[in-house]
Amino acid sequence: WLRKAAETEDPDSMHSVGQRLLEGEGFDQDLEQGRSWLRKAAETEDPGSMFILGQRLLEGDGFDQDLEEGRAG
Repeated sequence: WLRKAAETEDPDSMHSVGQRLLEGEGFDQDLEQGRSWLRKAAETEDPGSMFILGQRLLEGDGFDQDLEEGRAG
């Protein structure tokens, strides 16, 4: 149900699916899909998603490290 909610472009659901896919919690770990969902959530200007995306980009956690993009968000 969580993925279905994310598919309706609900920011909280997109964020949650992204995080769970990145961590392999409740879903098989899928870094590519996790990054995609987290980016979609951040693009809605959801503050929590923007923060987590920026943090992961700065740290290179599940993403290629990108200091410029991590600071921009």
